[in-house]
Amino acid sequence: MKILLAIDLSDHSNEAAQFVGRLPSANELEVSLVTVVNPPEMGIHSSTEMWYPEFLDHQREVVEAKHREIATMLESVGAKVSSHMLHGHIGGEVVHFAETSAVDWIVLGATGHSTIGRLLLGSVSDYVATHAKCSVLVLRPKTLVGGQMMKVSAAYDHSSSAEKILAELGKRRWPAGASLQLITAVSPVMVYRDDLFPSAQEEERLRRAEAERIATEAATRITNFDAGVEVDVVEGDHTGHAIVSAADNFHSQLLVVGDKGHSLFERLMLGSTSRYVLHHAHQSVLVVR
Repeated sequence: MKILLAIDLSDHSNEAAQFVGRLPSANELEVSLVTVVNPPEMGIHSSTEMWYPEFLDHQREVVEAKHREIATMLESVGAKVSSHMLHGHIGGEVVHFAETSAVDWIVLGATGHSTIGRLLLGSVSDYVATHAKCSVLVLRPKTLVGGQMMKVSAAYDHSSSAEKILAELGKRRWPAGASLQLITAVSPVMVYRDDLFPSAQEEERLRRAEAERIATEAATRITNFDAGVEVDVVEGDHTGHAIVSAADNFHSQLLVVGDKGHSLFERLMLGSTSRYVLHHAHQSVLVVR
C-alpha cells in the first residue's frame, strides 16, 4: 500500500505518522513524506536578496529535520519511507504528487500550523479531499490515538460508491478488536394531509426494512473486524447530520464515506453529504474513491 503523508511542523503531523505506524500492515507500506513550502510573495530587490536565500535554507533545514524524525519512527516498524519537499500551491501540489505517484491514500491533518506557513488548515484538507483521485484520510486530533479498541463507522447505501467502501474496508487489515458500524440513512416521507399519514408511515416502514435488509447482507461480506459488524438504520431530514450523529452514538474514531452516489432510498453519498461529514464529523474521516 502506498501512502502520501502530508507533513507540517505541528504535533498533528506526529499524530498522523503514529497512526500510519500503528497500521497492522505497516511493514508493507511505502510512505512518501511530503511537505509543501509556500514562500511569501514579495518583490526581489537589494534588501530581500540579502536574507531571502538564507530564509529558504532555513526552511529546508527545518523540513529535513522533521522528515528525518518521522522517517525514523516509520522505518522502525518496517515501512519504506521517502522524503519530498515541494514548492507552490499546497493543496494542488499534494494532489498532483499523489496522482503522479499512484498512491492509494493521502493522509493529512484536519488542522495544523507551522513556522513555515499555513499547511494543513481546513481549507487545504478540504481542497485535497475534494480534488484528489485517490482515497483521502483526514485526521482529526486525538481521534485515532493508541491504547483503545478501534471503532469504525461507514455510510452505506448500496450504490457503486458504497460498494467501493466495502471493498476498501474488506481488503485492509484492521487492529485487533476493531468493530464496524454500517450506517444506512432513510429520509422521512413528508405528507401534508392527515388522511395520507397512515400510508406515509407504511411507506417509511417499507423503506426502512429494505434498507436494513440490504445493509445486513452487505455486513455479512465484511469478515476482517474482530469485534464484528453491526447495522444502524437512521432517519433524518438531513442525511449528513444523521450519519454524523449515528457515528457519535457508536463512539467511532473513524467515519468512512464515499465520494458520490445515490440509492433507491434517497441521495446518500453525493458530494454535498460527503462534504458535510468532512466538515462536521468529530471523528477522522476517510473519503473512499
